[in-house]
Amino acid sequence: MGFGSLARFAHLATLLAPGTVLAQTDFPTLFLVHNVSDSIVAYRIRTDGRPAQVGYLDVSDGPTDVAVSPDGSRLAVSHATAASNEILTVLAVAPDGSLTKTGEFGIPDSPLAIDWLDDDVIAVTSSVFGASSFRTYRYQENPSPTLTLLDTESPGGFITALEPDLAHRLLYANDSSANVVRVYGIGPDGTVDLLGLSSSGSIYPIDVKLAPGGLRLYGGGGISGDGHRVPAFDVDGAGGIAPMQGSPFQSPGQSPAYLCPTSDGKFLFIGHGTDATVRSFAIDPSTGGLTPTGYSFDVGLQGTIGDVVEMNGFVFITDESTSVDGIYGLYSFLLNPDGTLTQNGDILETPGTRPETMVVWNPTPACPADFNGDGAVNTLDVLAYLNAWAAADGSADFDGDGSVNTLDVLAFLNAWASGC
Repeated sequence: MGFGSLARFAHLATLLAPGTVLAQTDFPTLFLVHNVSDSIVAYRIRTDGRPAQVGYLDVSDGPTDVAVSPDGSRLAVSHATAASNEILTVLAVAPDGSLTKTGEFGIPDSPLAIDWLDDDVIAVTSSVFGASSFRTYRYQENPSPTLTLLDTESPGGFITALEPDLAHRLLYANDSSANVVRVYGIGPDGTVDLLGLSSSGSIYPIDVKLAPGGLRLYGGGGISGDGHRVPAFDVDGAGGIAPMQGSPFQSPGQSPAYLCPTSDGKFLFIGHGTDATVRSFAIDPSTGGLTPTGYSFDVGLQGTIGDVVEMNGFVFITDESTSVDGIYGLYSFLLNPDGTLTQNGDILETPGTRPETMVVWNPTPACPADFNGDGAVNTLDVLAYLNAWAAADGSADFDGDGSVNTLDVLAFLNAWASGC
């Protein structure tokens, strides 16, 4: 067992100590922010991919970004308004998906991005053009809710996106002023150290996202350059990044801004701000290069796409405005093998105004060795796993260290030999 696994095991033991209660849903869950009506909604994603509301909570003004803790028990919400002092809210997630506010804290302006670095450590940006920073905090509920500052990184520029790797050892932060992405190492005490950076040239990187496996990082170029560019980076085994061959890639859409790699690592969906289209790109399994599939879904008026996420073969898109077409809410789509989408019923009208950012929580299967999910552990699971491993599919990262290699095969075979 590696150091990361030991640390996670020790942390879990602490969480399970007497007097500590863990809660999270045991079903796929989507959490959605309403930016104008100031609310958070929780949806159970049924096996047919249709959302069913299970939770709702009013929060403070201007919720902007939402993140779910690695164990699924808490949400962290940032609020970015016109105030110089903003708010960070922490919510508890009950097993039935209902939400309860457990803490609300003042933080600096403007927190456009937030993420969990561990089950009790939060990173949040302070996005002020030319003087941006991000901070890490430790959140504790007992004996009373507290938020303790752990570290401050002040590289300047304009930081609007934070992306931790799967193992929560590394943190990537964009800078759309200096046109770089920085990579930080996450220490066991929640502090971070700059490990390196890479330039995206004349194209700025926004909404940076890692593809499954952790070996590729993509960003949206927005209106920079000709307004059709997608910068991409290769990630080495230590987390270092370098521009991918062929980067930046060309998008048929205008102002690529909202990125969503699919969980199988085969496609990248990108929402575009200017033409309000969501388009799919095939990811080359060898190089990571992007090729447009030709598929496009038009959400409507410029700027009406709120976010794009994928889970379990379904893609979800928020339409934040009734302008032009008179509809708004949450779309569900079936992801087809060729990267196209099939709309999964009518758009769901959400119970609030301006549905924007989303985050999904997918519980770990009760029996990881049942790789094909048919309810039995047998040789079919070995074949299914080896096929995924040979394709470098993100699902084959069995030990969760952010890369697909022979250690994952050994971890899977050990689990398979143990059965359920």
